[in-house]
Amino acid sequence: MSFAVVGHPRSGTTWASNWLTTGATLCLHDPLLTHSVDQLRELRLPRPWGISCTVLMFLPDELATLTRRIVVLQRPLAECNASLRRVGLDTLLPDAAQSADLSPARLRPGRFDALEIDHQGLFAAAVAERAWRHLLPGVAFDALRHAELCRYDIQPRFGAHPPDPEAVRSWAAKAAAAVQELRVPPR
Repeated sequence: MSFAVVGHPRSGTTWASNWLTTGATLCLHDPLLTHSVDQLRELRLPRPWGISCTVLMFLPDELATLTRRIVVLQRPLAECNASLRRVGLDTLLPDAAQSADLSPARLRPGRFDALEIDHQGLFAAAVAERAWRHLLPGVAFDALRHAELCRYDIQPRFGAHPPDPEAVRSWAAKAAAAVQELRVPPR
């Protein structure tokens, strides 16, 4: 795996996945709904590829086995929750989400080559180009394609692609354990 984008739900991960998928690259969105971490670790593709994920930020040890190069999308929790409500989904658990600092520091400096950006930066050409070059050095940034994609509202269609039940169970168990770890103060 070449790269990862991580952020809370409703912080642009679906859009980022679409943007980072081209004829030369591939970006899987929320892959833990369909693949295990072991499957992702073993996946070999003939082009640069990565993930855009709303879960692996809670699992830095797992993320570190996949890639070092990441972009962290920041969006205030209140905005994420408001957006989740607008689309009819449950909000994030306040206590877990407040503990889940998405800064590169939370992801332990030295383990990751992390770039932190505001989620709105995805739609600003200069910020997006910086993120692209961070994630995909050596792959040309296509400013025209980026500008065209900025015109679209890209959302997941969960009903069209049902998750694998075993992958969801595995994801839920890992996410619950990670959230529990966040609730326990460090010693």
